[in-house]
Amino acid sequence: MTTTNKQEVLVFGEIRHAKKLLEEMKGRYEFKEFNSTKNDFLLEGTTKYENVAAILLAHGADQIIDKFDTETLDALSPAVNVILVIGNASELVDVKAATENGVFVADTSTKTQSTEEEIETDILENLDFALITGVPKNPVNEIEKVAKAAADKAVNIVSSAGEIEELDYSDLQIQL
Repeated sequence: MTTTNKQEVLVFGEIRHAKKLLEEMKGRYEFKEFNSTKNDFLLEGTTKYENVAAILLAHGADQIIDKFDTETLDALSPAVNVILVIGNASELVDVKAATENGVFVADTSTKTQSTEEEIETDILENLDFALITGVPKNPVNEIEKVAKAAADKAVNIVSSAGEIEELDYSDLQIQL
């Protein structure tokens, strides 16, 4: 097992046109391709992909994962804070469940007049932005609700850790 300091991105499907930008981003981030089944993801999501910070649903993702519903979102590592979708997010992600899990969702549904390469470039640039800032441009879910769910998730993780019993996290705030 190799360790890396790069943020990890789990990709479902493929980037077909914006390959140059994808190769450039591979210098900054570690991209892992998922091409198995939804059941495999449910079994391996929090262990094999425990360091994944973002998920990219590219061309063909629907053939691999069907939909990121509550069950799939619950299998995500707590490190995941964003799902980016080529196309309409609501077709591949239960946005309400993602919001409740503290996960931002962004898509390219407003780019209908763009070429495939422009759409892929847009989602990759948004991925880069989200990995740097923690929030994608133009999320489809409400920022305030995601921030509250993420804060609640962080408090639950800290409070269940056990070894940090003396830490006072009662006034923990996450600012966007």
